[in-house]
Amino acid sequence: MKKKTILAAIGISLVTSVLTIFGYQYFNSSDFYIYDNSKVPIVTTSSTSPGSMGYIDFSEAAESTVPAVVHISTIVEGRKVVARDPFNPFGGPGRVYKMPNQVGSGSGVIISKDGYIVTNNHVIQGASKVQVTFNNRDVQIAEVIGTDASMDLALLKIKGDNYPYLSFGDSDALKLGQWVLAVGFPLNLETTVTAGIVSAKARSIGINQRNSQNAIESFIQTDAAVNPGNSGGALIDAAGNLVGINTAIASPTGAYAGYSYAIPSNLVLKAVQDLKNYGTVQRGYLGVELVDLDKINPNHIEQLGLTEEEFKHSKGVLLHNIISGGAADKAGLKKGDFVIGVNNAEVFSSPQLMEKIAQLSPGDKVKITYMRKNKKHETTMQLQGEEELIALARKQRNSKQQNMYAEGKESVNFKSLGIDVAELDKKDLAKMNLSSGVIIKNIQNGIIQSYTNIKPGFIIYSINEMDIKNTDDLKKAIEKSPNSLSIAGTYPNTSGMYYYNIQI
Repeated sequence: MKKKTILAAIGISLVTSVLTIFGYQYFNSSDFYIYDNSKVPIVTTSSTSPGSMGYIDFSEAAESTVPAVVHISTIVEGRKVVARDPFNPFGGPGRVYKMPNQVGSGSGVIISKDGYIVTNNHVIQGASKVQVTFNNRDVQIAEVIGTDASMDLALLKIKGDNYPYLSFGDSDALKLGQWVLAVGFPLNLETTVTAGIVSAKARSIGINQRNSQNAIESFIQTDAAVNPGNSGGALIDAAGNLVGINTAIASPTGAYAGYSYAIPSNLVLKAVQDLKNYGTVQRGYLGVELVDLDKINPNHIEQLGLTEEEFKHSKGVLLHNIISGGAADKAGLKKGDFVIGVNNAEVFSSPQLMEKIAQLSPGDKVKITYMRKNKKHETTMQLQGEEELIALARKQRNSKQQNMYAEGKESVNFKSLGIDVAELDKKDLAKMNLSSGVIIKNIQNGIIQSYTNIKPGFIIYSINEMDIKNTDDLKKAIEKSPNSLSIAGTYPNTSGMYYYNIQI
Protein backbone atom coordinates (compact mmCIF):
# COMPACT_ATOMS: atom_id res chain seq x y z
CA MET A 1 0.00 0.00 0.00
CA LYS A 2 2.83 2.33 0.88
CA LYS A 3 4.64 1.48 -2.38
CA LYS A 4 1.54 2.34 -4.40
CA THR A 5 1.22 5.69 -2.58
CA ILE A 6 4.87 6.58 -3.20
CA LEU A 7 4.66 5.63 -6.90
CA ALA A 8 1.49 7.70 -7.27
CA ALA A 9 3.18 10.73 -5.69
CA ILE A 10 6.20 10.42 -7.97
CA GLY A 11 3.93 10.11 -11.00
CA ILE A 12 1.95 13.20 -10.06
CA SER A 13 5.19 15.18 -9.54
CA LEU A 14 6.49 14.23 -12.98
CA VAL A 15 3.24 15.15 -14.69
CA THR A 16 3.10 18.47 -12.78
CA SER A 17 6.68 19.34 -13.78
CA VAL A 18 6.02 18.60 -17.45
CA LEU A 19 2.79 20.63 -17.43
CA THR A 20 4.58 23.53 -15.63
CA ILE A 21 7.37 23.72 -18.23
CA PHE A 22 4.87 23.40 -21.11
CA GLY A 23 2.59 26.03 -19.57
CA TYR A 24 5.46 28.52 -19.00
CA GLN A 25 6.68 28.28 -22.59
CA TYR A 26 3.14 28.37 -23.98
CA PHE A 27 1.97 31.40 -22.01
CA ASN A 28 5.33 33.21 -21.87
CA SER A 29 5.08 36.83 -23.07
CA SER A 30 7.81 39.27 -24.29
CA ASP A 31 8.34 40.40 -20.66
CA PHE A 32 10.30 37.23 -20.03
CA TYR A 33 13.57 36.03 -21.48
CA ILE A 34 14.86 32.46 -21.43
CA TYR A 35 18.66 32.60 -20.94
CA ASP A 36 20.21 30.23 -23.48
CA ASN A 37 23.71 29.43 -22.16
CA SER A 38 24.67 27.64 -25.38
CA LYS A 39 24.59 30.94 -27.31
CA VAL A 40 26.91 32.88 -24.93
CA PRO A 41 30.50 33.14 -26.28
CA ILE A 42 33.07 31.70 -23.90
CA VAL A 43 36.30 33.74 -23.68
CA THR A 44 39.34 33.63 -21.46
CA THR A 45 40.29 36.50 -19.13
CA SER A 46 43.96 36.62 -20.10
CA SER A 47 43.63 39.29 -22.78
CA THR A 48 45.46 42.58 -22.10
CA SER A 49 44.58 44.25 -25.38
CA PRO A 50 42.30 47.26 -24.84
CA GLY A 51 40.75 46.68 -28.23
CA SER A 52 40.02 42.96 -27.88
CA MET A 53 36.52 41.57 -27.50
CA GLY A 54 37.48 39.66 -24.38
CA TYR A 55 37.94 40.77 -20.81
CA ILE A 56 40.94 42.93 -19.94
CA ASP A 57 43.38 41.64 -17.35
CA PHE A 58 44.90 44.60 -15.48
CA SER A 59 47.09 42.50 -13.18
CA GLU A 60 50.36 43.01 -15.08
CA ALA A 61 49.81 46.76 -15.43
CA ALA A 62 48.89 47.08 -11.74
CA GLU A 63 51.82 44.99 -10.52
CA SER A 64 54.31 47.03 -12.55
CA THR A 65 52.80 50.33 -11.41
CA VAL A 66 52.40 49.84 -7.67
CA PRO A 67 56.17 49.92 -6.82
CA ALA A 68 56.54 53.25 -8.69
CA VAL A 69 53.69 55.02 -6.85
CA VAL A 70 54.62 56.46 -3.45
CA HIS A 71 52.85 57.88 -0.44
CA ILE A 72 53.73 61.51 0.35
CA SER A 73 53.49 62.99 3.84
CA THR A 74 54.06 66.68 4.53
CA ILE A 75 54.58 68.89 7.55
CA VAL A 76 53.70 72.58 7.43
CA GLU A 77 55.30 74.48 10.32
CA GLY A 78 52.78 76.25 12.53
CA ARG A 79 52.92 80.06 12.54
CA LYS A 80 54.22 82.00 15.51
CA VAL A 81 51.77 84.51 16.96
CA VAL A 82 52.21 87.18 19.60
CA ALA A 83 49.43 87.54 22.17
CA ARG A 84 49.12 90.29 24.77
CA ASP A 85 49.96 89.08 28.26
CA PRO A 86 46.72 89.50 30.31
CA PHE A 87 48.75 89.52 33.56
CA ASN A 88 50.93 92.45 32.50
CA PRO A 89 48.96 95.64 33.31
CA PHE A 90 51.61 97.84 31.69
CA GLY A 91 51.36 96.26 28.25
CA GLY A 92 54.68 95.68 26.54
CA PRO A 93 55.68 92.64 24.47
CA GLY A 94 53.22 89.81 24.61
CA ARG A 95 53.88 86.11 24.82
CA VAL A 96 54.89 84.21 21.69
CA TYR A 97 52.83 81.15 20.84
CA LYS A 98 53.45 78.60 18.12
CA MET A 99 50.46 77.22 16.27
CA PRO A 100 50.37 73.41 15.86
CA ASN A 101 52.07 71.94 12.81
CA GLN A 102 49.79 70.88 9.97
CA VAL A 103 50.18 67.41 8.52
CA GLY A 104 49.07 66.51 4.99
CA SER A 105 49.32 63.55 2.66
CA GLY A 106 48.93 62.52 -0.95
CA SER A 107 50.51 60.38 -3.62
CA GLY A 108 53.36 60.69 -6.10
CA VAL A 109 54.79 58.90 -9.13
CA ILE A 110 58.45 58.02 -9.68
CA ILE A 111 59.24 58.96 -13.30
CA SER A 112 62.96 58.15 -13.53
CA LYS A 113 65.33 55.59 -12.08
CA ASP A 114 67.40 58.35 -10.43
CA GLY A 115 64.50 59.34 -8.16
CA TYR A 116 62.50 62.16 -9.73
CA ILE A 117 58.90 62.17 -8.48
CA VAL A 118 55.94 64.11 -9.83
CA THR A 119 52.95 65.05 -7.67
CA ASN A 120 50.42 67.87 -7.28
CA ASN A 121 51.48 71.30 -6.12
CA HIS A 122 48.62 71.36 -3.61
CA VAL A 123 49.98 68.19 -1.98
CA ILE A 124 53.29 69.80 -0.95
CA GLN A 125 52.36 73.50 -0.96
CA GLY A 126 53.87 75.33 2.02
CA ALA A 127 55.50 72.18 3.38
CA SER A 128 58.72 72.47 5.39
CA LYS A 129 59.29 68.72 5.16
CA VAL A 130 58.24 66.24 2.47
CA GLN A 131 58.51 62.52 3.26
CA VAL A 132 58.18 59.75 0.68
CA THR A 133 57.12 56.23 1.69
CA PHE A 134 57.47 53.38 -0.79
CA ASN A 135 55.17 50.43 -1.20
CA ASN A 136 57.73 48.30 0.69
CA ARG A 137 57.56 50.88 3.53
CA ASP A 138 61.04 52.31 2.99
CA VAL A 139 61.13 56.04 3.77
CA GLN A 140 63.02 58.93 2.13
CA ILE A 141 63.06 62.71 2.59
CA ALA A 142 62.41 64.48 -0.72
CA GLU A 143 63.71 67.78 -2.07
CA VAL A 144 61.29 70.08 -3.90
CA ILE A 145 62.86 70.87 -7.29
CA GLY A 146 60.10 73.16 -8.56
CA THR A 147 56.36 73.78 -8.68
CA ASP A 148 53.82 75.09 -11.18
CA ALA A 149 50.58 76.43 -9.70
CA SER A 150 48.96 77.03 -13.09
CA MET A 151 48.76 73.27 -13.71
CA ASP A 152 48.99 72.16 -10.05
CA LEU A 153 52.21 70.18 -10.51
CA ALA A 154 55.35 69.73 -8.41
CA LEU A 155 58.63 67.92 -9.05
CA LEU A 156 60.48 66.20 -6.19
CA LYS A 157 63.85 64.43 -5.98
CA ILE A 158 65.06 61.68 -3.66
CA LYS A 159 68.60 60.42 -3.28
CA GLY A 160 69.66 57.11 -4.77
CA ASP A 161 69.38 55.23 -8.03
CA ASN A 162 67.75 52.26 -9.74
CA TYR A 163 64.26 53.08 -8.52
CA PRO A 164 61.21 51.51 -10.22
CA TYR A 165 59.56 54.13 -12.41
CA LEU A 166 56.73 54.64 -14.90
CA SER A 167 57.16 55.54 -18.56
CA PHE A 168 55.10 58.38 -20.03
CA GLY A 169 52.29 57.43 -22.39
CA ASP A 170 50.71 59.65 -25.04
CA SER A 171 47.66 61.29 -23.44
CA ASP A 172 46.64 62.78 -26.80
CA ALA A 173 46.04 59.23 -28.05
CA LEU A 174 43.55 58.39 -25.27
CA LYS A 175 40.05 57.65 -26.52
CA LEU A 176 36.67 57.95 -24.86
CA GLY A 177 35.68 54.63 -23.35
CA GLN A 178 39.29 53.44 -22.99
CA TRP A 179 40.10 51.58 -19.79
CA VAL A 180 42.41 53.26 -17.26
CA LEU A 181 43.62 52.56 -13.72
CA ALA A 182 44.03 55.01 -10.84
CA VAL A 183 46.83 54.09 -8.42
CA GLY A 184 47.49 55.90 -5.16
CA PHE A 185 47.02 56.08 -1.40
CA PRO A 186 43.42 57.19 -0.78
CA LEU A 187 42.11 57.90 2.71
CA ASN A 188 45.52 56.97 4.21
CA LEU A 189 45.10 53.38 3.08
CA GLU A 190 47.86 51.26 1.58
CA THR A 191 48.41 51.29 -2.18
CA THR A 192 45.03 51.06 -3.90
CA VAL A 193 44.21 50.34 -7.54
CA THR A 194 40.84 51.23 -9.08
CA ALA A 195 39.63 50.91 -12.67
CA GLY A 196 37.38 52.98 -14.90
CA ILE A 197 37.09 54.42 -18.36
CA VAL A 198 37.94 57.76 -19.94
CA SER A 199 34.56 59.49 -19.85
CA ALA A 200 35.65 62.88 -21.23
CA LYS A 201 38.71 64.85 -22.29
CA ALA A 202 39.72 68.51 -22.15
CA ARG A 203 37.58 69.23 -19.10
CA SER A 204 37.92 72.52 -17.22
CA ILE A 205 36.51 72.70 -13.68
CA GLY A 206 38.05 75.99 -12.49
CA ILE A 207 40.01 74.50 -9.61
CA ASN A 208 43.45 75.82 -10.66
CA GLN A 209 42.18 79.39 -10.85
CA ARG A 210 42.31 79.52 -7.06
CA ASN A 211 46.12 79.63 -7.14
CA SER A 212 47.02 81.05 -10.55
CA GLN A 213 45.82 83.81 -12.85
CA ASN A 214 47.20 81.83 -15.79
CA ALA A 215 45.51 78.56 -14.87
CA ILE A 216 45.62 75.77 -17.44
CA GLU A 217 43.00 73.05 -17.21
CA SER A 218 42.40 70.34 -19.76
CA PHE A 219 41.69 67.38 -17.50
CA ILE A 220 41.11 63.76 -18.43
CA GLN A 221 37.79 62.83 -16.82
CA THR A 222 37.37 59.22 -15.67
CA ASP A 223 35.06 57.18 -13.49
CA ALA A 224 37.94 55.39 -11.76
CA ALA A 225 37.33 55.81 -8.03
CA VAL A 226 39.57 58.55 -6.60
CA ASN A 227 39.42 59.92 -3.05
CA PRO A 228 41.40 62.36 -0.87
CA GLY A 229 44.95 61.02 -0.72
CA ASN A 230 44.91 59.99 -4.39
CA SER A 231 46.09 63.46 -5.44
CA GLY A 232 49.40 63.20 -7.27
CA GLY A 233 48.91 59.50 -7.99
CA ALA A 234 49.09 57.72 -11.33
CA LEU A 235 46.50 57.30 -14.03
CA ILE A 236 47.74 54.51 -16.31
CA ASP A 237 46.48 52.74 -19.40
CA ALA A 238 46.03 48.98 -19.71
CA ALA A 239 49.68 48.62 -20.78
CA GLY A 240 50.95 50.32 -17.62
CA ASN A 241 51.96 53.64 -19.22
CA LEU A 242 51.50 56.87 -17.29
CA VAL A 243 48.79 58.87 -19.05
CA GLY A 244 47.85 61.31 -16.27
CA ILE A 245 48.35 62.59 -12.73
CA ASN A 246 45.18 62.32 -10.62
CA THR A 247 44.33 65.73 -9.22
CA ALA A 248 40.70 66.35 -8.32
CA ILE A 249 37.22 64.91 -7.93
CA ALA A 250 33.79 66.39 -8.55
CA SER A 251 31.84 65.76 -5.39
CA PRO A 252 29.12 67.38 -3.29
CA THR A 253 30.41 65.53 -0.21
CA GLY A 254 34.21 65.64 -0.56
CA ALA A 255 34.35 61.91 -1.30
CA TYR A 256 34.26 60.15 -4.66
CA ALA A 257 30.92 60.64 -6.40
CA GLY A 258 31.54 59.32 -9.90
CA TYR A 259 33.98 61.69 -11.60
CA SER A 260 37.71 62.16 -11.17
CA TYR A 261 40.16 64.38 -13.05
CA ALA A 262 43.76 63.88 -14.11
CA ILE A 263 46.35 66.17 -15.73
CA PRO A 264 47.26 64.73 -19.17
CA SER A 265 50.71 63.13 -19.30
CA ASN A 266 51.81 65.25 -22.28
CA LEU A 267 51.34 68.39 -20.17
CA VAL A 268 53.06 66.74 -17.21
CA LEU A 269 56.07 65.74 -19.32
CA LYS A 270 56.55 69.29 -20.61
CA ALA A 271 56.32 70.73 -17.09
CA VAL A 272 58.72 68.13 -15.65
CA GLN A 273 61.37 68.78 -18.29
CA ASP A 274 61.20 72.55 -17.68
CA LEU A 275 61.26 72.21 -13.89
CA LYS A 276 64.35 69.99 -14.13
CA ASN A 277 66.15 72.31 -16.53
CA TYR A 278 65.02 75.78 -15.41
CA GLY A 279 63.28 75.41 -12.05
CA THR A 280 60.13 76.89 -13.58
CA VAL A 281 57.84 76.05 -16.49
CA GLN A 282 58.70 77.91 -19.71
CA ARG A 283 55.32 78.29 -21.38
CA GLY A 284 54.54 79.80 -24.76
CA TYR A 285 51.62 82.22 -25.23
CA LEU A 286 49.46 83.28 -28.16
CA GLY A 287 48.59 86.70 -26.75
CA VAL A 288 44.81 86.33 -26.96
CA GLU A 289 41.69 86.12 -24.79
CA LEU A 290 39.49 83.13 -25.57
CA VAL A 291 35.75 82.46 -25.33
CA ASP A 292 33.98 79.15 -25.95
CA LEU A 293 30.92 79.15 -28.19
CA ASP A 294 28.62 77.88 -25.45
CA LYS A 295 29.53 80.91 -23.31
CA ILE A 296 28.74 83.53 -25.94
CA ASN A 297 25.54 85.49 -25.36
CA PRO A 298 23.76 85.72 -28.74
CA ASN A 299 22.62 89.22 -27.77
CA HIS A 300 26.25 90.36 -27.76
CA ILE A 301 27.42 88.98 -31.10
CA GLU A 302 27.52 92.44 -32.68
CA GLN A 303 29.89 93.64 -29.97
CA LEU A 304 32.17 90.75 -30.91
CA GLY A 305 32.32 91.94 -34.51
CA LEU A 306 30.17 89.08 -35.82
CA THR A 307 27.01 88.87 -37.88
CA GLU A 308 24.17 86.51 -36.96
CA GLU A 309 25.01 84.38 -40.01
CA GLU A 310 28.67 84.09 -39.00
CA PHE A 311 27.71 83.16 -35.46
CA LYS A 312 25.21 80.59 -36.67
CA HIS A 313 27.86 78.72 -38.70
CA SER A 314 30.78 79.28 -36.35
CA LYS A 315 32.83 76.58 -34.64
CA GLY A 316 36.04 76.44 -32.67
CA VAL A 317 37.24 78.98 -30.10
CA LEU A 318 36.46 82.68 -30.42
CA LEU A 319 39.29 85.22 -30.13
CA HIS A 320 37.61 87.79 -27.89
CA ASN A 321 40.64 90.06 -27.63
CA ILE A 322 44.05 90.32 -29.32
CA ILE A 323 46.97 91.81 -27.40
CA SER A 324 48.63 94.44 -29.54
CA GLY A 325 52.15 93.33 -30.46
CA GLY A 326 51.49 89.77 -29.30
CA ALA A 327 52.15 86.59 -31.25
CA ALA A 328 48.60 86.36 -32.64
CA ASP A 329 48.57 90.05 -33.60
CA LYS A 330 51.85 89.70 -35.48
CA ALA A 331 50.49 86.65 -37.31
CA GLY A 332 47.46 88.59 -38.55
CA LEU A 333 44.73 87.16 -36.31
CA LYS A 334 41.90 89.51 -35.36
CA LYS A 335 39.16 89.83 -32.80
CA GLY A 336 36.20 87.74 -33.95
CA ASP A 337 38.29 84.98 -35.58
CA PHE A 338 37.57 81.37 -34.58
CA VAL A 339 40.53 79.04 -34.03
CA ILE A 340 39.69 75.55 -35.22
CA GLY A 341 43.09 73.86 -35.35
CA VAL A 342 46.59 73.81 -33.86
CA ASN A 343 49.35 72.09 -35.84
CA ASN A 344 46.72 70.22 -37.90
CA ALA A 345 44.90 68.95 -34.78
CA GLU A 346 41.27 70.08 -34.45
CA VAL A 347 40.22 72.11 -31.42
CA PHE A 348 36.64 72.69 -30.29
CA SER A 349 37.10 74.37 -26.90
CA SER A 350 39.49 76.69 -25.09
CA PRO A 351 40.78 73.88 -22.78
CA GLN A 352 41.74 71.90 -25.89
CA LEU A 353 43.47 74.91 -27.40
CA MET A 354 45.27 75.72 -24.14
CA GLU A 355 46.43 72.12 -23.78
CA LYS A 356 48.02 72.16 -27.24
CA ILE A 357 49.78 75.48 -26.68
CA ALA A 358 50.87 74.60 -23.12
CA GLN A 359 52.97 71.75 -24.53
CA LEU A 360 55.11 74.32 -26.39
CA SER A 361 57.74 76.84 -25.31
CA PRO A 362 58.47 80.51 -26.01
CA GLY A 363 60.02 80.83 -29.44
CA ASP A 364 58.32 77.70 -30.80
CA LYS A 365 56.45 78.12 -34.06
CA VAL A 366 52.90 76.87 -34.31
CA LYS A 367 50.46 76.61 -37.20
CA ILE A 368 47.00 77.99 -36.44
CA THR A 369 43.92 77.21 -38.53
CA TYR A 370 41.09 79.69 -38.11
CA MET A 371 37.79 80.85 -39.58
CA ARG A 372 37.08 84.44 -40.59
CA LYS A 373 33.88 85.47 -42.35
CA ASN A 374 33.09 81.73 -42.75
CA LYS A 375 36.31 81.15 -44.70
CA LYS A 376 39.19 78.94 -43.53
CA HIS A 377 42.66 80.44 -43.17
CA GLU A 378 46.04 79.32 -41.89
CA THR A 379 48.91 81.22 -40.34
CA THR A 380 52.15 80.46 -38.51
CA MET A 381 53.19 82.34 -35.41
CA GLN A 382 56.05 82.35 -32.94
CA LEU A 383 54.97 81.97 -29.33
CA GLN A 384 55.97 84.54 -26.74
CA GLY A 385 57.13 84.25 -23.14
CA GLU A 386 55.08 85.28 -20.12
CA GLU A 387 57.10 88.39 -19.15
CA GLU A 388 56.96 89.83 -22.66
CA LEU A 389 53.26 89.19 -22.92
CA ILE A 390 52.50 90.73 -19.50
CA ALA A 391 54.36 93.91 -20.50
CA LEU A 392 52.39 94.14 -23.76
CA ALA A 393 49.08 93.48 -22.02
CA ARG A 394 49.77 96.14 -19.38
CA LYS A 395 50.66 98.68 -22.06
CA GLN A 396 47.50 97.89 -24.02
CA ARG A 397 45.32 98.05 -20.90
CA ASN A 398 46.65 101.45 -19.89
CA SER A 399 46.19 102.77 -23.40
CA LYS A 400 42.69 101.33 -23.58
CA GLN A 401 41.69 102.88 -20.28
CA GLN A 402 42.86 106.27 -21.49
CA ASN A 403 41.08 106.09 -24.82
CA MET A 404 38.09 103.92 -24.01
CA TYR A 405 36.02 106.86 -22.85
CA ALA A 406 35.92 110.52 -23.82
CA GLU A 407 37.56 109.80 -27.19
CA GLY A 408 37.80 112.91 -29.31
CA LYS A 409 36.73 115.10 -26.41
CA GLU A 410 38.85 118.04 -25.41
CA SER A 411 40.86 117.55 -22.24
CA VAL A 412 41.47 120.26 -19.64
CA ASN A 413 44.79 120.66 -17.86
CA PHE A 414 44.84 121.13 -14.10
CA LYS A 415 48.38 122.25 -13.37
CA SER A 416 47.86 122.24 -9.61
CA LEU A 417 47.15 118.49 -9.72
CA GLY A 418 49.35 117.70 -12.70
CA ILE A 419 46.60 115.99 -14.71
CA ASP A 420 44.67 116.34 -17.95
CA VAL A 421 41.01 115.36 -17.59
CA ALA A 422 38.06 115.00 -19.95
CA GLU A 423 34.35 114.93 -19.30
CA LEU A 424 32.24 111.78 -19.66
CA ASP A 425 28.81 111.69 -21.24
CA LYS A 426 25.82 109.84 -19.78
CA LYS A 427 26.39 106.84 -22.07
CA ASP A 428 29.96 106.39 -20.83
CA LEU A 429 28.90 106.76 -17.20
CA ALA A 430 26.03 104.29 -17.60
CA LYS A 431 28.46 101.60 -18.78
CA MET A 432 30.24 101.93 -15.45
CA ASN A 433 27.10 102.33 -13.31
CA LEU A 434 28.20 105.86 -12.33
CA SER A 435 26.13 109.03 -12.18
CA SER A 436 29.09 111.41 -12.33
CA GLY A 437 32.82 111.56 -12.98
CA VAL A 438 35.67 112.90 -15.13
CA ILE A 439 38.45 110.74 -16.58
CA ILE A 440 42.19 111.39 -16.21
CA LYS A 441 43.71 111.26 -19.70
CA ASN A 442 47.28 112.09 -18.78
CA ILE A 443 49.46 112.59 -15.68
CA GLN A 444 52.46 114.94 -15.40
CA ASN A 445 54.55 116.09 -12.47
CA GLY A 446 52.27 117.32 -9.74
CA ILE A 447 50.27 116.47 -6.64
CA ILE A 448 48.59 113.33 -8.06
CA GLN A 449 51.87 111.80 -9.20
CA SER A 450 53.68 112.73 -5.98
CA TYR A 451 51.10 111.58 -3.43
CA THR A 452 49.17 108.75 -5.11
CA ASN A 453 49.61 105.79 -7.42
CA ILE A 454 46.71 106.87 -9.64
CA LYS A 455 47.17 105.90 -13.30
CA PRO A 456 45.72 107.35 -16.53
CA GLY A 457 42.17 106.11 -17.00
CA PHE A 458 41.19 106.79 -13.39
CA ILE A 459 37.73 108.32 -13.05
CA ILE A 460 37.29 110.94 -10.34
CA TYR A 461 33.66 111.03 -9.22
CA SER A 462 34.05 112.84 -5.90
CA ILE A 463 36.40 115.28 -4.18
CA ASN A 464 35.79 116.18 -0.55
CA GLU A 465 32.36 114.49 -0.83
CA MET A 466 31.41 116.82 -3.68
CA ASP A 467 30.13 115.08 -6.84
CA ILE A 468 32.34 115.80 -9.87
CA LYS A 469 30.10 115.88 -12.95
CA ASN A 470 32.33 118.02 -15.16
CA THR A 471 35.58 119.97 -15.22
CA ASP A 472 33.90 123.01 -13.67
CA ASP A 473 32.94 120.94 -10.63
CA LEU A 474 36.54 119.73 -10.37
CA LYS A 475 37.84 123.30 -10.50
CA LYS A 476 35.42 124.45 -7.79
CA ALA A 477 36.32 121.52 -5.51
CA ILE A 478 40.04 122.31 -5.77
CA GLU A 479 39.52 126.02 -5.12
CA LYS A 480 37.31 125.32 -2.12
CA SER A 481 39.89 123.11 -0.35
CA PRO A 482 43.30 123.76 -1.90
CA ASN A 483 45.29 122.21 0.98
CA SER A 484 43.25 119.08 1.66
CA LEU A 485 41.83 116.72 -0.94
CA SER A 486 39.81 113.53 -0.39
CA ILE A 487 39.59 111.92 -3.83
CA ALA A 488 37.21 109.03 -4.62
CA GLY A 489 37.16 107.21 -7.93
CA THR A 490 37.49 104.00 -9.93
CA TYR A 491 38.84 102.53 -13.16
CA PRO A 492 36.76 101.44 -16.17
CA ASN A 493 35.65 97.79 -16.17
CA THR A 494 36.49 97.25 -12.50
CA SER A 495 34.27 96.93 -9.44
CA GLY A 496 36.77 98.41 -6.98
CA MET A 497 36.48 101.90 -5.53
CA TYR A 498 39.63 103.84 -4.55
CA TYR A 499 40.06 106.62 -2.00
CA TYR A 500 43.02 108.98 -1.55
CA ASN A 501 43.46 111.58 1.23
CA ILE A 502 46.05 114.26 0.42
CA GLN A 503 47.34 116.93 2.82
CA ILE A 504 49.27 119.58 0.86
